[in-house]
Amino acid sequence: MWGAFIEIKKRDGNSRMSEYKRLKEDFVTGLNGTSVEEIILFFILAQVVQWAAMVATALLHWQNKTTKKRFFLEFVLIVLPILTGVTFTEYTTMIIATCVLFLFISVSVASFPKYRAPPSPAIASLRSLLLLVTAIAILAVDFKIYPRRFAKTENYGTGLMDIGVGGFIVSNGIQTKTVSTLLDIVVRSMPLVLLGLAKLALHKGIDYQEHTSEYGVHWNFFFSLCAVPIIVNVVSRIGPFTPFMFGLYAGLGYQYALSFAGLEDWVMHAPRTTLISQNKEGIASSFGFVSLFFFSQWMGTNSKKILTPKQLGYNVFLTTTLFALVFYFQNYSPLISRRLANFPYAIWVLGHCQLLITLNLSWDFIAKYFNKDIAQTPVLMQALNRNQLFIFIVSNVLTGICNQSLNTLTASTEQSIAILAVYILVITSIAYLLMANHINLSPGTLLKRIY
Repeated sequence: MWGAFIEIKKRDGNSRMSEYKRLKEDFVTGLNGTSVEEIILFFILAQVVQWAAMVATALLHWQNKTTKKRFFLEFVLIVLPILTGVTFTEYTTMIIATCVLFLFISVSVASFPKYRAPPSPAIASLRSLLLLVTAIAILAVDFKIYPRRFAKTENYGTGLMDIGVGGFIVSNGIQTKTVSTLLDIVVRSMPLVLLGLAKLALHKGIDYQEHTSEYGVHWNFFFSLCAVPIIVNVVSRIGPFTPFMFGLYAGLGYQYALSFAGLEDWVMHAPRTTLISQNKEGIASSFGFVSLFFFSQWMGTNSKKILTPKQLGYNVFLTTTLFALVFYFQNYSPLISRRLANFPYAIWVLGHCQLLITLNLSWDFIAKYFNKDIAQTPVLMQALNRNQLFIFIVSNVLTGICNQSLNTLTASTEQSIAILAVYILVITSIAYLLMANHINLSPGTLLKRIY
C-alpha cells in the first residue's frame, strides 16, 4: 500500500514533475471558502478541547508538572481532536458536545485544588492555538482529506487558512512593546528578510508549487512580517493617537484607497509587468495588515486587565460587535478579502481572535467562581507559545519535504491521517523539547546574543 504511494521524484522526470506541480497549484486555486459560522464552530472546538485537557491534568494533579506524560496526554486531548476538526468536519459538533459534558460533570462532581490565577492565559492560548492550526493546515491542505472550503480563498470569502497570516500579525502585535527608533525595527527585521530571501531562492530553485495571487511572484509571508512593523513605526509618529485610533484611521484609509482610488482594481486585474505589479498583493496587503497590527496592540492591552465580571462583559460585548460587522461584510460590499487584507478582513480576523480571548477569560472566570484550579495553560500550548517563528519555519520545511517526497494528491484517507499525525507530533515535540531545555530561538534573543 505504502509502496505505491511514496513517489520519490527523479532527476529525469521533469515533465512529470511539471504536471505534478500544475495539479498541486490547481488544487488550491479558485476557491471561495466557507461560512463564518463553520469557522466559529471550529474555533469553539479548538478551545473546549484545551479546557478538557486542563481539567484532565488537574484531575491527575499534573498542573505544576511539565513531564513528557503530560505532554503526550495533551497531544491526544488537544492536537488530535483539532486535526479531526479540520479533516472529518462531520465530527466537530460531537467532539464539542463530548467535551462540554465531560467539563460539566468534572467541575460539578470532582474535587480540585484551590484556584490559582494563570499567567496571561488568554494571550498565550490565542498565540499558541493560531500557530497550531496554521501548522496543521499548511500541510493538510495538500491532501484531499482536507476540505477545499477550508483552504485559502482566491479573491473574496472566508476560508480557515485565510486567518493564518492575519493571526500571525495579531500574535506579534498583541505582545509587541513600543520600540523607540526605526533603526531598532529594521535591525530586528533582518532575520525575517533573510528568511524571506531564503524561501524565495529555495522555491525558485526547486520549482516548488506557488499560488501567485496570494502574495505575488517574489513576495512571501516573511516579507510581510518584516514590512508591517516598519510601516507601523513610521505611521505611529504621525500623532499622539491610541493604538485603536491608529488602527481605525489606517484601516479606513486603506479601504478608501481600495474602494475609491482604484487600488482594488489594480491589485485584482493589473498585469504583472513590473517588479511592483508582480508583487502587488504582498505590497498592498502589508498596508492592510498595519491596521490589524494596531488593533491587536489595543486588544493585548485590554486582555491583560484584571478579570472582573465587568471586564468579562466588556469582552463579550466587543466579540458580539465585531461579529455583527463580520456578518454584514460577509454579504455586503466591501466583501472580506485576504488577498487585499482589506478592512473587513481585519475585522474578521480580530473577531475570531477576540472570540478566543473571550472564551479563555470566561473559562478563567468559571474556575475562579468555583475556586478550582482548572485553568492552567496546557504545557503543550506553553511550548508552542515560545519560539513561534522557529516552529513555523520547521513546519514549512517539513511541509516542503513531504510535498517533494510524496504524492499527496493520491494519498488514501488512512495514509493522510497517519502522515499528518506524525508531522504534527514532530513539530509539537520539538517545541516541547526547546521549552523543557530553556532554549529560546526568537530573532530578538539571537540578535542580543550576537550584539
